[in-house]
Amino acid sequence: MAITPETLAQARMGLKSTSRDRALADKFIAIRGYNVRRSKADARATLTEGEITVLQSLIARSSPLVQVTTNVERSRFPPGGTRAEMVFKTTFRSRVQPAPPYRVIRFVRAAQVNRLFGSNKVAYTVPGYVCYQDLSNTKAAAPDPRNLHASLMRGFTMSKWSFDGPRKEFEGGGMTNKDTPGTMYSDLPYGIMADFLIALYDEDKREILEVGRAAGWLGVWQDRKHTFVRTR
Repeated sequence: MAITPETLAQARMGLKSTSRDRALADKFIAIRGYNVRRSKADARATLTEGEITVLQSLIARSSPLVQVTTNVERSRFPPGGTRAEMVFKTTFRSRVQPAPPYRVIRFVRAAQVNRLFGSNKVAYTVPGYVCYQDLSNTKAAAPDPRNLHASLMRGFTMSKWSFDGPRKEFEGGGMTNKDTPGTMYSDLPYGIMADFLIALYDEDKREILEVGRAAGWLGVWQDRKHTFVRTR
């Protein structure tokens, strides 16, 4: 078989793809090995913009189905507030077993506007394990709902990618995963804006099998009426 410029180009592309897969898989394995505690900041538990660009390019190669819905209800404990979350349900297409060496890893970049005990807080994610840092935390009247999206955007522009587990990689013995960024308790109004990224990879072969991404924002007003917009 003759070696043509086309076959050489394909070979180089394959080597480059394999190298990128291994570098990302090594990063994922390392982050898991840090054993970062939930809600704790850690500069190592994040992705660079270059890594995000590579993962985004891999979506075209193979991506799962990512569905985004909302869940807004009364808080069960403590009572009186509101539980509000976006539900990211991912269904992988790969025909593999939902068990090691196949692993799932998630990252989230997000901002929240939360009202608790008369204090209005705008927070955004930083490197760590779903770690939020306050942008502002003030005692004031309830924020004007018309400013909710602007406040979310202000926090989101400062946010960084944060490791998001998961502790439970596969749901119900199948090739699905569910993530629920949001709050267990808030007075109203409440808002969250999130960009979600998930990957399925082979830990032994250091190969990325699927990459999914979705984004949106949720605003919850008085009487738990809410607005949801998917942006990706």
